Amino acid sequence: MLSFSNARIVLNEPSTIPAFLRGGKTEAYREALRKLLENLSQSDLKEIGDLLEKSNSISSAAFPRKMAFYKSGSEFTNILMLYYLIRLEKPQLIIETGVWTGKTSWTILQALADNGSGHLISVDLGVKYICTSQLPIKEIGGFVPQRLRSYWTLEIGDAVKLVPALLKEHGPIDMFYHDSDHSYEHMKFEFTTAYQHVKNNGIISSDDISLSNAWKEFSRSLRDHYEIDYLFGYGHK
Repeated sequence: MLSFSNARIVLNEPSTIPAFLRGGKTEAYREALRKLLENLSQSDLKEIGDLLEKSNSISSAAFPRKMAFYKSGSEFTNILMLYYLIRLEKPQLIIETGVWTGKTSWTILQALADNGSGHLISVDLGVKYICTSQLPIKEIGGFVPQRLRSYWTLEIGDAVKLVPALLKEHGPIDMFYHDSDHSYEHMKFEFTTAYQHVKNNGIISSDDISLSNAWKEFSRSLRDHYEIDYLFGYGHK
């Protein structure tokens, strides 16, 4: 578990957090993220909302100094931004692709719980190895605590088949988040497919937007779009 000294370290140096997960200390990892999210106040939520309205390309340096996530560079860009987006926009139905350990799913679910309502449907291929990295926990999405699972549905299978079916069944949805196969072809497929089933003014978002030109091309079709450190992108339909 996370000791007081460890908590103090991660609040000031978030780049140390992944060491917990790599070392199999998933409870300590979860607790560290929880403390970091709790450290973000309502005034921070308003401040980041104001920043996003002023610019469509924001550097981490522009964010409030209290947001210690950004001292670790890109490690938590998507986690921080997803939490803020959901707290600010209050989407009721979200579909995400790519789960693996479930730390991003946990962040989305925590934001929904903090809002008091909403549901997340996650799609994952179910592969426990990514390149040479083995899943450090026993199950896909195992990082998600039991207390948040009432907000969550996990679907195991190929996103190419599952995403269109889920969007057709549950759409229109409020938000779509991509974090699965980052090839140009697959990212373009997910964005264009989701676009048809996201509500007007709904959100389409993606991690790792610099890995291909798919987001750059697709985002032109959005009403407005934003890039955070050129790593995380989102926009409104």
